Order: sequence, then structure tokens, then C-alpha cells
Amino acid sequence: MTTSLHRRAICRAILPAGVRMLLSLVLVQMAAAAEPSAEAPLDPAKAPVAVVNGTAVPLRAIEDAMLKKEGVEKVEEWVHQQLEHVDWTKLNDADPVLSIGGIVLTRKQLAVALLKSGTGKVRDELISITMVEQALAKAGIPIDQKAIDSTYTAMERQFDHDLAAKGKERIDFASFLRAKEQQTPDEFKKQAGFRLLAGMRALVLKQAREQIVDTELKAWFDGHRASYDVPEAVRLSAIYIGYRTSKGPDGKERMDQDERDRLLAEVMLPLHRSLKNGQQSFEQTWFAYGKPYDREAGDGGALGWVTRDGIREKAGARPIPSALMQKALAVSEFPTLLEPFAGPTGVEIVRVEAHRPAKAADFAEVRERVFTDLVESQMEARSTRLLADLRRTSDVRYESLPEIIEKRSK
Repeated sequence: MTTSLHRRAICRAILPAGVRMLLSLVLVQMAAAAEPSAEAPLDPAKAPVAVVNGTAVPLRAIEDAMLKKEGVEKVEEWVHQQLEHVDWTKLNDADPVLSIGGIVLTRKQLAVALLKSGTGKVRDELISITMVEQALAKAGIPIDQKAIDSTYTAMERQFDHDLAAKGKERIDFASFLRAKEQQTPDEFKKQAGFRLLAGMRALVLKQAREQIVDTELKAWFDGHRASYDVPEAVRLSAIYIGYRTSKGPDGKERMDQDERDRLLAEVMLPLHRSLKNGQQSFEQTWFAYGKPYDREAGDGGALGWVTRDGIREKAGARPIPSALMQKALAVSEFPTLLEPFAGPTGVEIVRVEAHRPAKAADFAEVRERVFTDLVESQMEARSTRLLADLRRTSDVRYESLPEIIEKRSK
């Protein structure tokens, strides 16, 4: 997968420094031409923006300084943004990709420049993709929306697991993709690498169904029973507000001694009275007060099912204090609004929606889930073996890349 940094490096490589600066000047002129006409001084570029001891500092001096300092970077950023939307498959060799001052860069010229920078890894990736596609067609397995969505869900789950294992704060996977790869989830799912992964996963699952027997599944089930038993839990909604903190003499954040009492008396107790009296709904109150403090809560402050240990369904979500869980588990009528509870990091008003008793899992009922979990734990090793098997049984003929690229460049 080509990264933003790699694309910018390619941009620098194929655009000479002089051309990059010329492009920056052209873009500045284009931006100026796009502005609506208005009454202005005869030569606004010479208009002083400051006068220092009688010496004028003209607008043009600021323009020159900014272009020298940031112009090339802005041009590269602009070019990068435009090229993101190009459908390369629809361009002919002679179609221009960039045209500056009579200098034209065609699709073929750009492609040849990239080919000469190294193609071995890309060729191997495309060979792997082709083999997987052929295996999928032979097995009659489509890469449909179900396969794509299940692969994405598996990646989300693995991402959450890795963050939790490293003790890091939970980050939404979609937000990670936007920040790291500069792609939306839908754009990410369309990438060839992702579709290869989805195809491999589908092939591995099919192969595993033919290989794994019930004794293996039951052994996994017995060894991970806690994952399948349904623990006692209560379904909660919460309006949580964190304590205000300030920096102490040591530079660390700390809570003032009276902050707990202030938050209870001035905010949470009045809100609780309003809720009890029906003056405002729980959902409206959460939206106005609690939403910014708990990013993992659902609409209306929904926390989902919370077990006796205070652990919520979403990995990395703020746990519920033990003393508060004891109060929630003691409720027998639903829904019940609990009194404001002051915890270690803030105060919350909890509404208990329902109670769920503990239930031992039945293997037959969770067999499919057990199968998926077992295969997911073996996915990397199974995928490696499967790809090696495909390579061993495929007729792959490697042609001379340098010779083909040399012919292509003529």
C-alpha cells in the first residue's frame, strides 16, 4: 500500500525543483484570478503592510518569503490531493497528468519513472492476488459484501486487542484509518491489499471447515469457556462527568479537594432531581452534559451490558466502579435511577435498564463462534501455508523486468 510520504517522495522525484517552483507560482496566480474583482490600489503587491522607521514592508515581500519557505510543500500537497482522484485505468499513455509552462508529464512518462524505481515487490503482490483470485474462482467463493464486512470486523477486533495488550488508550479503527492511511473505511475496503486479505480469509475458512474436527473445537471451547459463558450483568445507561483538574507544583494534573463536593452539589444533584421529577429526559440530559466525557457510550448514554467486575462490552471503555456495580446488581425493578455516585475520576448518574442472570454456555449453541475464534487464532499461520501451497502448485513464469521496462520506455 503506497503511503502519503511515498507519494510525495515520488512527486519530488519526477518534478524538477524549478518546475515545482514554477507550479507554485502558477497556483498562486490561479488562486488570485479566482478571487472576485474589487476596487483595489493600482499595484496592491507594492502596498505596504508595515513601515519600519520609514522603510515600507510591501505585500510582495511577504508573498516571496512565504513562497520560498512553504510554496513547494503547498504545491506538492495540492498535486497529491488532485492525483488521489485520478482513475489511472482510464488514462491512455499520452494523456497528460501534469502540464506546466509547456512541459507535459504524461501517464506513460510517470509510469516508466515509477517502474524504474523498483517493481519487484509490486509484481509479487499482484502474483499473489492473481493466485488467490484463481483459487477463489475454482472454489466458487465470491468476495461479496459479507466477506468484506467480516474481514473488516476481524481487523477491528484485532486492532482493539493489540491496543489493549499494549495498555494503550482505545482508538476507533475507522479514525485510525483516516489519520494513518488518509482513507475512509469504504476506501480502505476497495484496496487490492484488503481484497486479497478478504479472499485469503475466505479460503482459509473453507479449508479449515474441511480439516477441523469437533474434538479440536471442544478442546478450544473448554480452554476458553469464560469467553462463551454468559456472566451475570446489568444493562446500564450513565450520565458521567469527570472532575476538573489543575496542575500542581510538580506539573502533574491533580484534583482540588473540594472538586468532588462541588460537582455533586452544583451539577449532579440538581440534574438528578430534574430527572426524578420528569423535568427532562435522561437522553437529553446525557447529550447536554455527559456526552463529551465518555466517548464509548452509545446514544443516550447507553453502556450496554456491564458485568459484576465493571467491565463494559467495548474494549478499553471506562470501567464502572465496584461499589456502584453492587448497587446496580441489587436493583429488582426496571428501569431504576440510582443516586449520583462519586467515583475516583468523576460523578455519574446511572439508570439500570435490565438484569441478566449468569448462564453456562452450551457447546452446540456456540459451535460456529468457537470455530471462527479458533480459526482466527490460527489465521496468520494458515494464510502463510495456504499461499505457499498456491505458489507451489501454480505455474508462475517470471519474465525479464529490466528488458520489458526498457522496451516500455521507448
